[in-house]
Amino acid sequence: MRVKTFILLLIVFIPILSVHDGNAQSNQLKVDVDWATFRYNEDNSMLEIYYSFLQNDISYEKQDGQFVGITLGELRLYEDSIFKEKYAWKNQNIVPDSAQLQNLRMIIDRVAFELSAGNYECEFVVKDVNDTTNYHMQKWPLKIEKINQENPKLSNIEIASSITRAPQDHESPFYKNTLNVVPNPSLIFSKELPILFFYAEAYDLDRAGLNDGYILDYYITNSNGTKLDSPAPRRVPKTQIVNPSVEFGMMNVGRLGSGAYQLHVNLMQPDETIISSENKKFYIYQKGEEFKIASQDTSMQFQESMYYTMDSTAIDREFRIASYLMGDELRSIWNSIENLEGRKRFIFQFWQLRDPEPSTSINEARERYYKRVDHANKTFRAFTREGWSTDRGRVYILYGPPSDILRHPNEQNLYPYEIWEYDHLQSGIFFVFGDYEGYKNFRLLHSTLDGEIKDYNYMDTLKKGY
Repeated sequence: MRVKTFILLLIVFIPILSVHDGNAQSNQLKVDVDWATFRYNEDNSMLEIYYSFLQNDISYEKQDGQFVGITLGELRLYEDSIFKEKYAWKNQNIVPDSAQLQNLRMIIDRVAFELSAGNYECEFVVKDVNDTTNYHMQKWPLKIEKINQENPKLSNIEIASSITRAPQDHESPFYKNTLNVVPNPSLIFSKELPILFFYAEAYDLDRAGLNDGYILDYYITNSNGTKLDSPAPRRVPKTQIVNPSVEFGMMNVGRLGSGAYQLHVNLMQPDETIISSENKKFYIYQKGEEFKIASQDTSMQFQESMYYTMDSTAIDREFRIASYLMGDELRSIWNSIENLEGRKRFIFQFWQLRDPEPSTSINEARERYYKRVDHANKTFRAFTREGWSTDRGRVYILYGPPSDILRHPNEQNLYPYEIWEYDHLQSGIFFVFGDYEGYKNFRLLHSTLDGEIKDYNYMDTLKKGY
């Protein structure tokens, strides 16, 4: 396993809404995160993670007349909910004077990790060293397939804000394969940032018998799955066969209306038979236009989904269960939707945006989440409350099974309590739950995890008659 980290300070368009937050938690720090995988060698792939945040969203300390902000990053990998490995890095941003701290400058970073094939869950954390309450955590499933050199294959697509040719000795941290590829982790474009660039790699084209070359085909579809005529689809003939081949292009998306879209990239034989294909979601946010996340997708997929026939009670329950994954922005949007149809579409698209493999009939992210919900319901039910709605249920759903549970059911003069230990979170944390009501509704009293409830006198709360 290798890890590389880079940092670059850029002035870029600053979107005021992030719509692909995934399973994200944040106290104050707002971080946009994107990722892509590429082949590294015959056995392993390279996971590249791109993330960005405003420089004035972190805290600074004055050192030698300058202002220094430091963030710590961590990537934690799990397989089948079992912790596997953790990787950490540190970045430092130096600002000459306090006036420049007010500039809306974006810190963009890229880290890369060599991974073997497997089904992982990634837990990505960025922390502000100067303010321990200021952090961002995000999770997503990741499937690294075994390298198959028998058939041509496209890598994932990296969405970029710019791609330029660069000499081999170029010092940019985003240099690769003669190109300087500056990522756009927000995946958001607009009239102010109208050009969408993409980068991908094609492998083993020499095994397809492409004596007459091949075609790079790319186009955009809207949230209904309709192929757009503007910007115009592109087909670029390629005559030279190399392995691997670098495939990149650009499209002017600045005139599209606010909403969610998909970029499709295909490798085609000269007779237009598709050899390999990939797609990638991106977003348009135009100032002055309302971004209605709840009404973007009106396709047949929605009408065929479970949400289409749900009544108001069922859809409200679905929202409450999924709300553990939502930030204030999404909850505010939900509360603004007054009709049942809009709420159905909100939940439908909430899970659709998190689907790691949209081409399949199963939403793996939802399936994984609801397996934890089902376990919580079976294990943590308390009197009339379903297990998912209890404090122990919420912690289990968000963080998975603990490394160890210390149960204290009968200690003298103390209410029953449990201590859940998680060895892999923040280098080791714990949760304390107490049943001081007597209904097995163990309430969370204290946790050492950033962003969770704190009560360092929790043993006093557990004392009977306190």
